Amino acid sequence: AGRAGVRHVALASSWGVTGLPWTSVEDPHPAYVPVDEAMPAQVEDAYGLSKQADELTARMMARRHGMSVVCLR
Repeated sequence: AGRAGVRHVALASSWGVTGLPWTSVEDPHPAYVPVDEAMPAQVEDAYGLSKQADELTARMMARRHGMSVVCLR
C-alpha cells in the first residue's frame, strides 16, 4: 500500500487486543472509559495476538511510508 501511494488506511482490529472479552476475571471492566488508543494491549488468546500484530505492522508501515492509519477496535 505504501509503495502504491496509499495515504490513508483504516484497519479492522478487535476489542480482543485488550484481552477483556476473554479474560479469566469474573467481572472485567476496562481501566477507564471511554477506551482509547492509549489502553495497553493485554492479549489473552491467539486471535487477539494476531490483531495486535496487525496494529504493530500498521504502525510500522505508517512510519515507513508516511501513511495515516486508524485501527478500529
